[in-house]
Amino acid sequence: MDELAKGDYADCHPGDDTIVLRPGVAARVQQFTGIHYKSFLSRFFEWMASIVKYRRIPHKEFWCLKNGLDRVGKLLQSNAASAWSSEETRRWATHTRALVEAAVQRKVGWPTSYVANKMALLLDSPGNRPIAWTLASLSLSSCEQENGSDHVETGTVLFNLGFIASKAGAIEETEVYLRRAWPILMKAHGARHEAVGRLLEELGKLCLITKRSPEAEEFFEEALEIEKQCHGVASPVGARRLRELAKARRISGKLENATALFEQARDIFMAIKGPNDVEVAETWLEMGYMHGHAKRSSDAVNAYKKAEDIFLFTLGPEHSSTRWASGMRLAEEQDANAGVEAG
Repeated sequence: MDELAKGDYADCHPGDDTIVLRPGVAARVQQFTGIHYKSFLSRFFEWMASIVKYRRIPHKEFWCLKNGLDRVGKLLQSNAASAWSSEETRRWATHTRALVEAAVQRKVGWPTSYVANKMALLLDSPGNRPIAWTLASLSLSSCEQENGSDHVETGTVLFNLGFIASKAGAIEETEVYLRRAWPILMKAHGARHEAVGRLLEELGKLCLITKRSPEAEEFFEEALEIEKQCHGVASPVGARRLRELAKARRISGKLENATALFEQARDIFMAIKGPNDVEVAETWLEMGYMHGHAKRSSDAVNAYKKAEDIFLFTLGPEHSSTRWASGMRLAEEQDANAGVEAG
């Protein structure tokens, strides 16, 4: 019987998210509720090394690890994490990659897959995308060897690989991963589950990029119906999918319907997030593109100005979004003035 089976590994107290890793295995892990992310990560490496060494981890203790990773993810997305340099991020990402690779080679199993998958998503930024891609690929290898190619966790990892690939601009790989994940997630969750809705939304975006707007419309329509059933259309996700569907309709030349959908999305975002939210500005920007395409210069200038004002208020004058909206407004005004002079 190995040390884990003897109970020599750790004590876990799920009620307060406290984990005690016994001497000889790793250090005590503090309560995750108030722990600083750097302190957590130093213990995380010790913990992962222990997983690799002993090949298994008790279920309750892994659940606490999951909660800790979730909280680190929130910290990374907060302002407090912005002081964390890219060099530090790459360093701990590299450590994680080495540990995960060792775990996969030793066939540690599903905890390795979960950790690699989670870390890949946390690291998915332009500077760290190669490491994120490697971790997600390792997660897929671990998950397939532990659970099989049609397991729901495999489908989730495939979806995340597609998501990372799309942000990296790898269009063909994105479609391969998403279409592999689709039947797995449908079988596991049902056709109207929100996980399927997220996947269909990503496929819709892919179709827009590859100039397949009719197919994109179908994906966005189905994704929107799923959100209506799960949470109602008057939600941030519902508004976003309305906007994506409007973009597809605009590209297909269905401008009247696109206008109505954009306005509906804008009003939902304003009601939920307030008039100066970035999502509202993004919607105004899309409406500007639509009006410009339809040669409605006055409406286009107004929409671009609305977007510009919100970006200026929220992000500041030097932000790329503010400058882009300003440039589009000025270009549309010049086109309108040129048209008047020509007339």
